[in-house]
Amino acid sequence: MDSKGLHDAIRIAAETGRFDPLFGYFADDIELRISVALQSPASESRRGRRSVIGHLQRLHSSDSLTSEEPVDVFSSGNRIVACRYASVAIAGGLTVRDECALLFDIRDGLIEHLGIHHELSTLLDRAEVLGPFHKDAPTRASIGRSEERFVP
Repeated sequence: MDSKGLHDAIRIAAETGRFDPLFGYFADDIELRISVALQSPASESRRGRRSVIGHLQRLHSSDSLTSEEPVDVFSSGNRIVACRYASVAIAGGLTVRDECALLFDIRDGLIEHLGIHHELSTLLDRAEVLGPFHKDAPTRASIGRSEERFVP
């Protein structure tokens, strides 16, 4: 399989969260490991082409987040790493920052191992946190408007 096509498919997956362009590059015995780090880390894994494809299709549907910033792709030997950043909406109108790293181990032009690591930020913007709870707190829309001044 061609190396340029594989690199292009990896970039698409990193930018869009859609893995279907990569399916043709999966080895029969591919291993998928997904981890999420917050206060209590969690992980899961799958092995085998059919199992991995099915799992990725369920997880990353067409409404997956696209990267808000340029995707960084690094490669060294048989390893390719792609990093993407996005914001995820949660309850109460708050957002959490998601830093996602995709790790690909390649052999003979096929992906043998795919690691997906999400690291969610716990820092939230003060105006976003206060907004729903304090009626006098400034909102992003009101900050800087002359007719709406916030005085502590």
